[in-house]
Amino acid sequence: MVFCALMTVHPMVGVDLHDGIPPPGPVPVPKIPHFTVATLKWLLPTSTPTPKVQGPFGFSLMQQGTDIGNFLPHVAANYLLPLVIATSGSKSHFGASTVQSEGKPTAAAILVAVNLNLNCAGAAMPPLPSGFVVAPNTVLVGLTLGDVLGGIFSMAVDCAIQFGLNRLFASQRVGNLFTRLQGPLIRALMPNAPRFVSLTTALFGQSSRILSNPYVANTLGNLLPTAVGVLLGSPLGYTPPTGVVGNTSSAVNDWARGKGEQLGNAISSLFDDPATPQYPTRAPTPGGS
Repeated sequence: MVFCALMTVHPMVGVDLHDGIPPPGPVPVPKIPHFTVATLKWLLPTSTPTPKVQGPFGFSLMQQGTDIGNFLPHVAANYLLPLVIATSGSKSHFGASTVQSEGKPTAAAILVAVNLNLNCAGAAMPPLPSGFVVAPNTVLVGLTLGDVLGGIFSMAVDCAIQFGLNRLFASQRVGNLFTRLQGPLIRALMPNAPRFVSLTTALFGQSSRILSNPYVANTLGNLLPTAVGVLLGSPLGYTPPTGVVGNTSSAVNDWARGKGEQLGNAISSLFDDPATPQYPTRAPTPGGS
């Protein structure tokens, strides 16, 4: 079966769930739907487009594992929206191992002309395949069973690691850290601190504890794994082509894809084995052969 290859111009449209504080405040609301949209090549530079391998109208194809990166537009009534946008991400996990684009599998739409991207969710819940990439294309690639399983495994591993990082930094300990930091930060950045205190009191209630509000602290806490991603390679969100200490995310994805391909090849070999019974068999004819 053939699938459309992904290109830089293809749009991703999705609905992500993030904790937030909607106007007029101060009541926090968990898991607010945020509408998001962006093309696969967005603001941040990335190593996944392939300028030497182009599709229709000169748009570059994408490699498997392409991530749109941070700063994806999100639309919702949420005072924490700037932090949500800063820590966002949307990643394509499926690709054709038999069709290489500059040495790596070409990204493909798992639903033929639509791909399911793994989208950010902050600390509210695990990342979900809630991003839909609309990918019409005349460039078609074939996905093996191993490609499909490898993409599923890669997505599951990224989901688990990213959610673990988010939960690790979205803790009471992080909230206490922000509480200790907010006084010096406000005094250093805002000479008119009393006016700021009045504003935050009106919006959030106890302004002296604004940064330790669990929803605010959790959202701020997502900045920390984002920074870690620059050093180690982020499961979800922008990762430099060469991180400061290498790209752990790429290595993990390659491992997960390889395991999926091994399983797929084993399943394919099982059914291709001449000793495996083939069904349906031809019904015997009356009287013998």
